[in-house]
Amino acid sequence: MMFAVKLWAALAAAAAVSASAAAANVITITGGAGSLTCNGALAAQCQGFTGAGSPGEPAGLGILSDTAVDEYNGTPSSIAEEAARLNILAGTSFTGASGVRTAGTGGDMNFQTLALYVVMKIGNDSIFIKNISGGLLTINYDSFAAQGSGLSHYTEFGAPVVPVPAALWLMVAGLAGLGFAARRKPA
Repeated sequence: MMFAVKLWAALAAAAAVSASAAAANVITITGGAGSLTCNGALAAQCQGFTGAGSPGEPAGLGILSDTAVDEYNGTPSSIAEEAARLNILAGTSFTGASGVRTAGTGGDMNFQTLALYVVMKIGNDSIFIKNISGGLLTINYDSFAAQGSGLSHYTEFGAPVVPVPAALWLMVAGLAGLGFAARRKPA
C-alpha cells in the first residue's frame, strides 16, 4: 500500500512538471509584414505592443497582445531611438547603452533571446515584443515575402523576470508527502 502511495505521488509530480512543457504562440504583424512564432515554457511566450499611435511614433503606453503587434516608425533606427520608443510604449527607462543589436538576414529569421524586450526593425518600421516566457525565448519571424518586410536587425533590452512555475510547488508538495509517508512506517 505504501509503495502505491509513493508511486502515485511521484507520477503526479512528474505529470505536473511535464504539463509545463514547451508551448508556442503566434503573433500577426498588423499591416501584413509577417508573423512571429514565440516558443518557450509557457502557453503565451511573448506579447506584442499595439495601439498608442501606430503606425507613426509611439504616443503613450502600448497595450500588450498575445496575438497581434503593431508597426511603429522605425527611422532613424539607432539603438538610442529604439530605446526611446520602447520607453514610451513600455514605460521603461532604457538608454542606447542598454541595448544589444544583432544584424538580421533581410528576410525570414529565427533567433533566441533572454532579453525582456526585443525591438525588430522590419523595412522602415519597428515592432516591439515583450518576453513573458520567464527565460529563453525562440522567435521565428516569417516575412510573408512582402516587399520591404525583411528583418534588418533586432535589438534586445533588459533581463527577463523568471517566475516560479506552479509545477514546482506541486512537485515540492509531492516530495513533502513522500517524506511524511516514509516517516510513518510501522515499527
